[in-house]
Amino acid sequence: RITNPSAVTFVGDELSRCQRIARGPDLPGGTHHVVYAAHHGDSWVPAPQLSVLHIHSTTGAASVIDVLDSPMVTGEGGVMVYASLYEGLRYHDGYLYVAVHGGGLLTYMVDPDLGTLTEVHHAGGFLNAWKIEVDGDAGVAYVADQDGGVRIVSLADPAGPEVVGAFLGATAARDVHFDGDILAVAMGAGGVDVYDRSDPWAPLWKSHITLPGTAGAVHVQDGMLGIATWGHLALYDLSDPASPVRVGTERPKASPQVNQVYGVVLDLPHVYLAEWEGLWVYEHHADRVAPHLWVTTELVDFGLTGGLAQPCPDDPTQTNCNTKAVLVHNLGLVPLAISAFTTSPGTTFTAWPDDGLLVPPGGSGVAEVTFHSPDSVNTQANGK
Repeated sequence: RITNPSAVTFVGDELSRCQRIARGPDLPGGTHHVVYAAHHGDSWVPAPQLSVLHIHSTTGAASVIDVLDSPMVTGEGGVMVYASLYEGLRYHDGYLYVAVHGGGLLTYMVDPDLGTLTEVHHAGGFLNAWKIEVDGDAGVAYVADQDGGVRIVSLADPAGPEVVGAFLGATAARDVHFDGDILAVAMGAGGVDVYDRSDPWAPLWKSHITLPGTAGAVHVQDGMLGIATWGHLALYDLSDPASPVRVGTERPKASPQVNQVYGVVLDLPHVYLAEWEGLWVYEHHADRVAPHLWVTTELVDFGLTGGLAQPCPDDPTQTNCNTKAVLVHNLGLVPLAISAFTTSPGTTFTAWPDDGLLVPPGGSGVAEVTFHSPDSVNTQANGK
């Protein structure tokens, strides 16, 4: 429960695993609403499943009332495969739309009393449908279809969606989200594209964001863009969609822990981040302008010092050292002043410059880290 975003409380769980969820309708009586949960199948849940849950609106208690298992069909070479790898979900006005990768887009009619599902339509022709967003007012949906770009789908007949176009510039499209006239597309290692959708049927490309990571999910709200990049969260100001301004990044877990950031939702000033091991809640302070230190290389491998021996900076007569340059980036909007570098243990590692570093906004500086092998030059000791 997130009544207080600073003190999220756990109220219960249901299902062993799920990968996507969508809120469904409120049920008659007002005590419960419906949530749909999808799993496309993996080594933990071999069969893809689409589950229907009832959530108590006061207590948050959840109960599964129905589970749809993917049917099996004959694939290439006569191998039996699952027909529907359930992925992106969106509920709108009595229908649930489900992206099912190569299986395309499924449409289910929702029972108004129970929220249970009846399949009424299948739209094929997709390469790898991941996520879907629906604009009910315009009667249009956008489907992130990986190398097929973003498909534009007409909901003129909500029970029979029809693909009417695509913007193919968004290659490797993994996620799509819009708010008002701004639409963003996550493209994995290809970064994020930003579009103006003043005409919902023909979004116009405005800018591209290159990221130090893999963009897997995006969320737009009030001219701000949140990006889940697997390794970190990035937040951009899209006041001018043609010139995105990065206003902050965060790694939920410090190195050497591995981050697996795969979902983001903006409810400004709060930002909700889904990381493999938990939910993280941040607060964005729009009035604060700060520097931001970013080190791309978190782990430096000095190799075998016996084979790569170099003179030691503090004593050139000693040749049991190896020095590596580490780029220090300032992703912020004001200068970044680093007063000093500290290494531990100091007898094994040293850093230069010892009097710190000043990095301008958007710039980079170089720190040199030296590994002093505790053994002689003929001993091949490893250092990291």
